Parts: sequence; C-alpha cells; structure tokens
Amino acid sequence: MTSLSFGVVAADERTADALREFGHALGTSTGLTIQTLTVPDNEALVSRLAAAEIDAAWAPPLVALELQQRQLAEPWLVVQRGFSAGYHSALFVRADSELAAVEELRGKRVAWVNRDSASGFVAPRWRMRGLGFDPDELFLEERFLGDHLAVARAVLEREVDVGATHIAVDPNTGQLRSAPWMEVGAGAGDIRVIVLIGPIPGDVIVGAARIPVAVRQRFTAALLALPAAARPYAEVVFQAHRFDPAPRGHLDLLKGLARDGKR
Repeated sequence: MTSLSFGVVAADERTADALREFGHALGTSTGLTIQTLTVPDNEALVSRLAAAEIDAAWAPPLVALELQQRQLAEPWLVVQRGFSAGYHSALFVRADSELAAVEELRGKRVAWVNRDSASGFVAPRWRMRGLGFDPDELFLEERFLGDHLAVARAVLEREVDVGATHIAVDPNTGQLRSAPWMEVGAGAGDIRVIVLIGPIPGDVIVGAARIPVAVRQRFTAALLALPAAARPYAEVVFQAHRFDPAPRGHLDLLKGLARDGKR
C-alpha cells in the first residue's frame, strides 16, 4: 500500500484547497500518495469510512467515538489546539449582555455548531441538564451554524444571544489561550463566558484498522513532525498545526456524556 485517502468535513473552497496542499506536503514527506477528500457532513464521513472509501479522517470526538464503537476506525492522533490533549466547552455572550447564568437564558436565542459537536452542542446541553434545565425547552430559538467561527460571529453581531464553542485554557494559570471569537477579531473584553465545561477530549485523526502498520507509522510520524511546508495549510484546515499521539482511553470520558447529552 503506497497511498492513503484522508477525509475532512468541509464545505468551502478555501479549506478544500488548503487540504489538497496539506496532502501534497505530507506526501512529499512520507513518500505516500495522499489523496484528500472533503465531505459535506459527519454522516457522510462515517459512511465513507464504513465503505472503505476513506482510510483516515479528522473527526470530532463524538464522531470518533462512534467510529471506534462500530470498529470502523481508531484514534491515531489528537489535534492540539491548547496546552493539553483536551479543551473546554464554553457558553458565551457579548460582554455588554445582561445574561450571566443559565437560568437567564430562558426565551433567548442560541447558536450551536452541529449535533455532533462535543463542545458546540453536547457538552453544554449535558451541563444544563446537570443544573436542572431542559435545553429543549429553555430557548426560544436554536440555530445550527456548522462551525465555531460562525457561532462566534453570530454572537458578536447580535444575531443570537448566546453561543457554544471550544476554548483552550492554560492548565497552569487558568487563563484563556485561544477561542474562535479571537480568530474573528474580538478582543478579550468583548466576550464573557457564563458556563465553562471540561476539559473534554479533543478532535482526533482516526484511521481504519485495515491500514498496514507501516503506512500508519509513516503517516502519523509526518503529522507529529509536521513539515514546515504543511503548517500554514494545517492552520486553515484544522485551526492547529500540532498533533500529539492519542492517549489510551482518550475517548472514554465521552461515553456517558454522549448518552446523556444527546438524549
């Protein structure tokens, strides 16, 4: 086996173009032919992995958990956005909002990422239930915007009252290190987090068990050492340019959350 197909959920041309260049840079580094594919949603990603049309993929943790439980793929690497193998989920509002607690969200408009997003949907809903609120009844309007940057923009532009997303927190100081609203130009004083959940497991690179060990090792080694030529494209595709080995049991903490948060 001298080639490997790598899939990513993406809808825009910029990401698709960056993914192709990313695959070319990895191919040069590994000697493999990296075929990159974009699919419209996580359902298509799972389907194509099941059909052996994709060998490896970038998957959010809940999708990776489904793939693992169905024995379609295993976590190879963690996409590193912060300072550890996990990140936090946050419910956030504009800094000038009067909203300060979950009980004040009744009748408000919320922006989620999608139903498979641990940080942008499942974890916040799980936390709301733990606080005694039914998220299906709490909000006047729920919007699914597809990605974290769109959620950040929707809150900043007052299209919704509250949003859910991932953030990276320094484990030593507790200080915010990265968040989607920072990527769209908001300053530290423009946003206020009203609920913080986590840390929760991060996105992963998964691969099918049928992939030969030698091919897996060449591919993961290239991501761990990420060649300089691939880094700008990794930032576009993954919003990150570092990958770490997936710890044993990386997705185990999500099993109960997935059952409860999607209920």
